[in-house]
Amino acid sequence: MRLSLLVLPLLTLACGDKDPAGAVDTAPTDSGETDTVDPDTDGPGTADVDADGFSIEDGDCDDTDPAVNPGATEVDWDGLDNDCDGERGHTAAHLTVGDHHACALDAAGQAHCWGSDLYGQASPPSGAFIQLAASATGTCGLDAAGQVTCWGQPFDEPYVDFNTWIQWNTGGSGAVSRIFWMGTELCGVDTSDQVHCMGPLTSWSGGYGSDQGVVDGHLSAGAWTYLYADGQVGSGGMYGGMLRPSCEGMTGYRDPGAFASSLDAVALDGGREHQCVLYSDGTLGCWGCVDGQVLTPPTGSFTAAGSGSEHGCAVDAAGAVTCWGRDVEGQASPRAGVALATVEGGHAHTCGIQTDGAVVCWGADGVGQSTVP
Repeated sequence: MRLSLLVLPLLTLACGDKDPAGAVDTAPTDSGETDTVDPDTDGPGTADVDADGFSIEDGDCDDTDPAVNPGATEVDWDGLDNDCDGERGHTAAHLTVGDHHACALDAAGQAHCWGSDLYGQASPPSGAFIQLAASATGTCGLDAAGQVTCWGQPFDEPYVDFNTWIQWNTGGSGAVSRIFWMGTELCGVDTSDQVHCMGPLTSWSGGYGSDQGVVDGHLSAGAWTYLYADGQVGSGGMYGGMLRPSCEGMTGYRDPGAFASSLDAVALDGGREHQCVLYSDGTLGCWGCVDGQVLTPPTGSFTAAGSGSEHGCAVDAAGAVTCWGRDVEGQASPRAGVALATVEGGHAHTCGIQTDGAVVCWGADGVGQSTVP
């Protein structure tokens, strides 16, 4: 009995709870008494510790930071839930997704990245960009002057400055209006609407005469496909036609000819072994070599679509998201209640920009690729 009487006061003092039970709490920051822990059962503190006009009882979710309280305005990309609504601000104007990372542009054009940073692909430089393009282990940004800056390991070998390389080959300014990845090659469209690609496999500039008017491209299974400004889809040097992937005849192969359409294409994307097109009527067509449901997109009408390694997702006019294909990491199981404007796929995760501009991700998160900062 004596031992009990001696120990209990010591334990109480050790936790730092100085207020007697039932008394008004005058020291809400005493150690042991937090937002949710109240050892003396007298209720949490009512003092406004950070003097921002809100106490814990008023809903201040961090009473040590005056920038955080229910009356604050959410600040994008500061890593804080400024207004205590349970969400951090991360409004984006543009989004790109790599294998295990993602990057977005805020309203000022500054890049923000998250996920794997093994090669520095999630550590963007300062400066304003108008477009981003992510590869498996790198990211490149295009600025308003048509200059390209890359970070991480965009290529499998050291790369020469992209704009300088184009200038050497064309004698022009070297400026480009759009960038995209064709596998391990970075491609840009110059002011003459010609495509220039540079990478460890092959580098060419000016290209083929038919490769003018290209607005996007994708490489998978050894076949490269372009989307032209007039809505046609074709392969390099084969305007209006498509190269057969290297796995033609293998199990799971689907010929691109089966999805030929008289309709204009409005978007092109793909994964490691497949490619998909979004047509002007909102329908989807996919072809390639993956043995699975990734080659069987949903029916219906969609306004945007994106592909991951072995999965795809599409967005309808109401912002509803439908995904298909491999779903081992939840990459094809979008978060409930989201309304998206755009969607992009990574190796095993997916990210999109919601209709209110906020970024949301789902799927694999082992290196933080689905945790938006």
